[in-house]
Amino acid sequence: MDVYLVIGVIAGAVVSIVLSCVLLKLGTLIDRYPDNGEQERDISHWSPEKFTRILVFLFWPFFIAGAIMVFQPSRFLLIGGITLIAALLLMLGTAVVFSAAVYRAIAGGKNESSGEPPAGLIQEDP
Repeated sequence: MDVYLVIGVIAGAVVSIVLSCVLLKLGTLIDRYPDNGEQERDISHWSPEKFTRILVFLFWPFFIAGAIMVFQPSRFLLIGGITLIAALLLMLGTAVVFSAAVYRAIAGGKNESSGEPPAGLIQEDP
């Protein structure tokens, strides 16, 4: 059973690394678009790039804690560690999907003046 736990934690870590890199890149891309026609976006802890970095840096200590919990002899800690890792992966996946949607909405917002509806809103007749 320990082999399955090791494989699961390693697979979760690989997926987390990929999602973290994607999330950091999306945060940087979103931060490049100014708000409401401004020339530059204000850079603070609440700007998309900084907040995404804070989120990713807070993610990893919890992931490591969950991985340590999985390998403890207590069944309670095993279940808690698996639950923590699963919840963190779902949170990171949700953040990536939300950031991708925000980036698509911001990047697609420049084409609003053309009068064409976004690609997802066009219904084609068969």
